[in-house]
Amino acid sequence: MRCIRPALALLAAPLLFVFCLRADNKPVLTGNWELNPASSPGQEGKTITLTIDNSSDTVKVTQVVRDKDGKETTYQFTCATGGGECEFDDGGHKAKVTLWYSGPSLVVLTTDGPKEDASNEWTLKLSPDSKTLTLLLEHIDPESKSETLVFNKK
Repeated sequence: MRCIRPALALLAAPLLFVFCLRADNKPVLTGNWELNPASSPGQEGKTITLTIDNSSDTVKVTQVVRDKDGKETTYQFTCATGGGECEFDDGGHKAKVTLWYSGPSLVVLTTDGPKEDASNEWTLKLSPDSKTLTLLLEHIDPESKSETLVFNKK
């Protein structure tokens, strides 16, 4: 019995190390981000800004989209990471979001959106120099082609 405890400790140590490394790998997305239309196919004529604060375990995101006709729509949420569901103002429609970190990326799952955009998954990833943010937008319901939006730090 005395030998089992040290063996368990030796087995648990690498798992704890991996967990700590993963926690430290959380991206710092805090800042103001502006769409780079040249690097974001299909977004021509739009102006999109993201304001993100993930300086704590709670992430606050405000997205303002201005279409080519000048119509402005705001999307926003504040939510803790780790899988809990939160309210999402989806351009005036009440929806839900769930957030979690996957390695160096922040994943945002939106659900209960309007029928033409009911569920989406956003994966936000920083460039190595932290000057560019790539948002992969996967349309789940209704299913359609994924989009890649590239933002530059302002």
